[in-house]
Amino acid sequence: MEPTEYLFELINKSNISLLGYTFKEERIKDEIISKVSHIELPEINSSFSILSYIRDSKIDTILNNKTETPTHFLLDINNFMVGRGETSRANVIKNSLQRIATELIDTNFKLLITCPIYTKMGNDEYNFSGGNTGLYMADFVGIIREDRVRIMKNREGGSQIDIKYDSK
Repeated sequence: MEPTEYLFELINKSNISLLGYTFKEERIKDEIISKVSHIELPEINSSFSILSYIRDSKIDTILNNKTETPTHFLLDINNFMVGRGETSRANVIKNSLQRIATELIDTNFKLLITCPIYTKMGNDEYNFSGGNTGLYMADFVGIIREDRVRIMKNREGGSQIDIKYDSK
């Protein structure tokens, strides 16, 4: 089992990271994201532009004399809003994530996505709320279960291992 520092190393190396969690583990999810330098993205709708948001964040940094520039944008899948006439929440999430990932390519920012997961009765398989687009796009995917983060995907190499989460 790997130490907690390894989790943050993987998140910082990855352009897109996805953390899945059940509502029982929401406290651990909050602890993990509090240790990653980030700006939380607001509600996402079809007119959201990450490039406009980056511009506004840079202006805010200059006007308010902020010295630290966060490395990640934090996107919670629960922040996606579906408007009238849009086909489904999963399609809105898929299209928005693809657009955000494309716009972030030429920036120095990374994306940390948090997503509730659920399991079907009698099945250990994980299902991501809003579909699996984040799973396919991410360089790193971790599932928070009890006091461990199970690495489901790691483009840096390595197999499915557990990281014991220590909140120190």
